[in-house]
Amino acid sequence: MEVDLLNAGSVPISPDTVLSFEFLLDKELLLKYLQKPNPDPTPLDLITKFHNVITTTLRNRMEPETIESTTVNGSNEVKINHPAKNIAMKILSLKVAAFLNWNVAQIRALPFKTQVDLLQDLMYFTNEERTVFEITNLEQVDLKATLPEFLFALVLFHRWALNTSMHRVTSNWQQRYGINEMSLRDENIICCPENIQKTISFLHESLQWEQMPKLLSFDCFQMPTETNDSIECKWSKATLISRDEFCAQICYDLGTSFFYQEDYKAAKELFHKCQEYSNLVTQQNMFASFDKNSLQVYIKACDPSVHKKSLLIKFSIHWRRKRRDKQATCIYVEN
Repeated sequence: MEVDLLNAGSVPISPDTVLSFEFLLDKELLLKYLQKPNPDPTPLDLITKFHNVITTTLRNRMEPETIESTTVNGSNEVKINHPAKNIAMKILSLKVAAFLNWNVAQIRALPFKTQVDLLQDLMYFTNEERTVFEITNLEQVDLKATLPEFLFALVLFHRWALNTSMHRVTSNWQQRYGINEMSLRDENIICCPENIQKTISFLHESLQWEQMPKLLSFDCFQMPTETNDSIECKWSKATLISRDEFCAQICYDLGTSFFYQEDYKAAKELFHKCQEYSNLVTQQNMFASFDKNSLQVYIKACDPSVHKKSLLIKFSIHWRRKRRDKQATCIYVEN
């Protein structure tokens, strides 16, 4: 099965092709598609296609967005009246991301501008005022009065920002672009040292929260209908994240960041806390996505008894050996 987001009749299509509007007509179709063993396009490619439709719509100016900007308590809040078609594409994208359990590593595989738009859309739909917050002003949000669903959006953004800044300086960083490209200047602003320090502070503080965020599910986001084009969300479908699972993932995120900054003492402390919290988790709600084997490797790499050579090099050597041993095992089995 293929998904074609072109207008029906514009080009010859296969009988198995699904057109974008079919996802709007049949509420069950998107989930059925995503649950296929090997959907083509993949969920991430589907999000990219949806956002490309949004970009194309805005470029054609057929139904332009209108923007209202106000200043509240020193924070710039922007209200946007989106075209109905764009709202539908945004909600479809969020539903796909929810199906992927908001996995940060998978979100980062999207074109960079799509990543940013997806996260800002999530913040837009989860805040009561339906406003778009400038990402550099997120620290001005009153967290004590923040609802669990918006709290989740803020946490996801800061986790993404931390991971993005970390992987930009490693050898495996690859920047992906689509038709909705974002300038390097915008990227640098998001990942500048000042903003990343705010992100680290935010995540550290989150470990002390009494109120836990809710993991937003596929069913939280409701599609507009012919009789009702208003934006409706069912936050009762969200799942409360346990404190132990939440803290385990945040400690892992912070630990990896400090590890790549070569602050091994801080990293080791966070990794041990991650392990402690992880051992207390009785029922995982898919918020924590870190690999426990990788956690053990990080803990060992932070050991001061490791050779004098850079721990980053040591960690890299370990993974190369692990891949080599795995390949050797496969060859042995085949023979």
